[in-house]
Parts: sequence; C-alpha cells; structure tokens
Amino acid sequence: MKNHFCSGFCHRFSVVVLVCATLGMFVFSSAASVNIPEAIAFRIMQNGDNIGRHTVKFTRIKDDLHVDIAIDIEVRILFIPVFSYSHRNHEVWQGGRLISLKSETDDNGEKQWVKAKATERALEVDSSSGSFEAPLGTFPTSYWSPQTISKSILLDTQHGKLLNVSVSPAEDDFLVTPLGKISTKRYDVAGDLRLSLWYSKAGGWVKTAFQVYGVDVEYFFDPKLLQIENRKIN
Repeated sequence: MKNHFCSGFCHRFSVVVLVCATLGMFVFSSAASVNIPEAIAFRIMQNGDNIGRHTVKFTRIKDDLHVDIAIDIEVRILFIPVFSYSHRNHEVWQGGRLISLKSETDDNGEKQWVKAKATERALEVDSSSGSFEAPLGTFPTSYWSPQTISKSILLDTQHGKLLNVSVSPAEDDFLVTPLGKISTKRYDVAGDLRLSLWYSKAGGWVKTAFQVYGVDVEYFFDPKLLQIENRKIN
C-alpha cells in the first residue's frame, strides 16, 4: 500500500494538516539562525475517527539540522484492527541540502526501508526497492520545507523511488488554524503525486490535502501529543 505522507498513503486518503504555534516563523533556509520549531504534532483523523498521529522533531547540532519524523496509524472497523502503518524517518540537512536520510516502514506487515547519503556528485540511494543515484538537491517527500514546491523530482521516503512532479502557480488562500485565520499560499502538485500543499506567507507548513476513493483523512495540530510523549520519556 503506497503512502502519501512519505509519498504513498495519500494515494488512498485525503489529508488536512494544521501546524503548530510557529506557523508564521517556520522558514527553511541555509541560515544557521533560521527559526524552526522544536517539534510539531498532528492527530490523524479519518471521517471523524482518530486513526493515528504524525510528529516531526527538529534538532540543531552545530551546522546540521536533524529531523525525526514518526507516523503511526491504526484503522479499526467495529473495534477490530484492519490496517496498521508505522514510519520512522531521520533526515540530516546542511546548508538547505539533504545530507542523509534513513527510513523504516511497516506498511500493514510489509517492511520497507530507504537510506540516502549525499556525496560530492550525487545523492546515493539504497532501498528495499533497489539502488540508484539521485541529483544533489533532491528533496524527500516529508513536505515540512516550503522549498518542496520548487522541486520537479522528489525522493519517496517509503519506497525509495524518484517521483516526477509538477506544481501549479501559487494561489492565495485563508485558513482557520489554532492561531486564528492566516493568509497562505496553496500549491497543487500533479504527476506521480497528486495533492495540494499550503504554506504560510513566512513558509510554515499549514495544510496538505488529497482525496482518493472518496475517503477523507485530516491532520490536526495537537500539542497534547507532544506533552504525552514528554511524559513517557520522563
């Protein structure tokens, strides 16, 4: 089963994403002083039912930005689990460029993995689907960076494949978020991925949406999820 969150689960579900209180400050660039939140968390809803969570955590280590992404989904029918999905992805960025990536996915029992490392001439990718070289500057399908919409090739972080995409010109839009109504830019993505992405004027990832087979799934910002994780650690 493909996963659009890392680029395929979206082939079956529609996602709405609301971001945390750093919406207006989340700008991705090569500057070391860039304003990036410590973490963002989303509750995943399918037709009003809570089916999981998605967290993204950011850590600065000298000149490197470490990004840890976790997605956990369980779909139940009449209280019986019928689908489960788990994805872990660790990215390292330097100067606005992906330096390395390592992901592991359990897609309802099917195990997949991807490793990528930048060299002087290419991004070397090794995965459960095979090995190849991608162009330097290739972005992964994690969507947290607003520069994603400037790319025509994306690396599928679940299957380890290159995806060809095109992005329509931005459209102005207003969204209601936990911070109130904000002005955003909407970008429609076509090609190997079909979805829409919204970013705040300052570059914050505000929303993602797509619809497949008439099933709607929504991501809602939920800071309580981060509090729960912190209590578990402590």
